[in-house]
Formats: sequence, structure tokens, C-alpha cells
Amino acid sequence: MYSSGAIVGRYQLVELLGERRTTALWRAEEEGGGRPVALVLVNRLKIKTHQMARFLKHMERLSLIDHPN
Repeated sequence: MYSSGAIVGRYQLVELLGERRTTALWRAEEEGGGRPVALVLVNRLKIKTHQMARFLKHMERLSLIDHPN
């Protein structure tokens, strides 16, 4: 799907950390600032509607975490 060095949105993919049937987890860096992030990419061709809804709900919950790091 993607390879190291690819630009996705405002992130540059650095290293594939893991892959499942419908998602891939990448270590990435924000363009410009170089801030490291974990980026989950969804394969829209393989994911079902209910799986995508569950994924989005999970991401919404994660966005509420306030962590000092």
C-alpha cells in the first residue's frame, strides 16, 4: 500500500511497525517540525462499514487523552 518515505497528508512515513488485514501502523514524522507520531492507515478496500465505525469511535476516544509526553 505505502512504502517508507511516502508522504501521507502532513506526515512522512518512516517505518512500518505492524500490519493487519484492514490497517497498517507506521512510525511517521510530521512534516516541518519532525514531531514523531504513530499513524494508522486504513485499507478502505478491505474494511467493512461496521469495522470502520468501530475504528473511528476508537480514534475519537484516543484523541481525548491528555498526556504530558
